[in-house]
Amino acid sequence: MFAATFGHSSIVLRTQKFIDFNLRYDETITTCEDWELWIRVSNIGKLSNLDDFLMKYRILENSNHRSPEKIKKHLKERSKIISSYWNDLGHRFTEQEIYKLYFGGKENSKALFYSNLKKLIKAFNIVFFDANSCLSNNDNKNFSFMLARKVLNYWKRSGMSKLNPIVWFLILKEVRFRTKINLIKSIIR
Repeated sequence: MFAATFGHSSIVLRTQKFIDFNLRYDETITTCEDWELWIRVSNIGKLSNLDDFLMKYRILENSNHRSPEKIKKHLKERSKIISSYWNDLGHRFTEQEIYKLYFGGKENSKALFYSNLKKLIKAFNIVFFDANSCLSNNDNKNFSFMLARKVLNYWKRSGMSKLNPIVWFLILKEVRFRTKINLIKSIIR
């Protein structure tokens, strides 16, 4: 929903599943093809992370998706993957909508911002309560925090004032996945 949760070089999977389901990298994706593959794999089986850290990962400024000339392409490919994931969950977001909501800049109008904000919050409310019974209390807390950060990051990138009472009211009224107190604390930070 936000980013890859597996370190590519640490993955251990059963080869037979890849053969049975003809699973291969999508060669149209060049900066995050592993993430897209893990999402498709998760649709046919259960995946999990180990609690132990068994790998050290080196991050370079000029790596495949971090280099300045590839960052826009990477964000567009991420938008494609995230859009597909949301569609699998039954929520319709275009790649362009995801790009705007997750990574984009200022909105063209207040009306469009309010509409997009409501759509994002509605989807987050639904997905949070769908996942609620499957998650531990700590995971629920972390998930609600991540969802709130996405909402607040969209607000920040939109160019709308942090003092805008309409946005405060809208967020406090619509968000169901986080307590009002925690939302207010997050907004103030």
